[in-house]
Amino acid sequence: MASILNELGPSYPPGPAIGDVAWLPPRHARSSRSLSLALAGGVPLSVAVMLIAFNGYAGPAAASLGAPATAPVAASRGHTASQSQTTAPSHQSAAASSDAPGNSTAPAARQWVDIHNVDLGVTDRVAIRVRTLHGEVLRTSPARPAALDDPHSFKIRVTSATVGLTGTDLGAILNTVVFAYPNAPLRDLQVRTDGDQIIETGILRKGVDLRFRLHGTLSLMPDGRIRIRPTAMRILGINGEKMLSVAGLHLDNILDMKGAKGATVKGDDLFLDPALILPPPEIDGRLASIRIEGAEVVQDFVRSPDDSVFGRYVKSDTTGHNFIYFRGGELRFGKLLMSDTDLRILGPHSTSPFDVNLPHYSKQLVAGRSQTLANQGLVVYMPDYATLGRSDLGRTTDASIK
Repeated sequence: MASILNELGPSYPPGPAIGDVAWLPPRHARSSRSLSLALAGGVPLSVAVMLIAFNGYAGPAAASLGAPATAPVAASRGHTASQSQTTAPSHQSAAASSDAPGNSTAPAARQWVDIHNVDLGVTDRVAIRVRTLHGEVLRTSPARPAALDDPHSFKIRVTSATVGLTGTDLGAILNTVVFAYPNAPLRDLQVRTDGDQIIETGILRKGVDLRFRLHGTLSLMPDGRIRIRPTAMRILGINGEKMLSVAGLHLDNILDMKGAKGATVKGDDLFLDPALILPPPEIDGRLASIRIEGAEVVQDFVRSPDDSVFGRYVKSDTTGHNFIYFRGGELRFGKLLMSDTDLRILGPHSTSPFDVNLPHYSKQLVAGRSQTLANQGLVVYMPDYATLGRSDLGRTTDASIK
């Protein structure tokens, strides 16, 4: 999860966050814009005038008003204050937890998760393509253990990971998380990759609906945010860069991002906070790099010292399989509560990514089988979610109904 649970991986046509986006040309090209005014013609100028009218633009002074501040970087900056409050109890030893059985305020033993080659569906529309992910599972309430049925009950502090998002995933994240509020400035977004750029298309709302296409490059900021820098843009089929230049505007003059979650705009650049734009469970970690590989936007996380626990205490014997492995602490799934957790969830193939859908994992559980090991650990064999038939999806794990 952030490599996210096995492969912060994609399925939309790549292009971050989470349609086709066309971006503005490099800034040094603006010195020649004045020479292109005659070519811009009446139509671009009329669209620019329309934008100014709906924006209430009143000259240079207004351009500086309302330019959103840079996005908060909370979890993407590493260990924040809120993290340390949640992490502190989980950093206690298992012995401390066992010394006070039944005491809901007693420190919990640390819990870890190891994910390998998993397409982790965190919603019905968003999947994280986890290539590898190591992390610590932190309960969000000291009184309640992490529960697979409740993604708000825990978060994952990433100790190392490589995950991806497809353009389809990125588009879904933008539509269902970042701009999922009334009168959002952007909607119906679709994203894909093209070489080393992303392309985003959608509707820009500025009094009226304006279709746009934006091309942009991705880079990682020092504070952990992802910057999308426009290289070309068209609005209503017109050269958007020239249109804005004629009016003396930038994207932050026409996009009101105050309601956006994890996204801001400054000048012509769009900034995304990778920790804030994802659906729960929350991912806490710092990016080391970002790149485009084929149809995916791939993110590598910084490796922390705690990652040394993997391969020693957290050692899954699932060689040759794609899996999710939980070790240590308490974990609830369905009506079961596992202590000193040792749970391996295995996929059906050794090469293809394991397709897991968290909101409906119980249906995969019912369609699979389990094995109890001599050390009281549990191994669960589950089919890919996409292979479940209607009869499988209609089953329930509620014992009271059986």
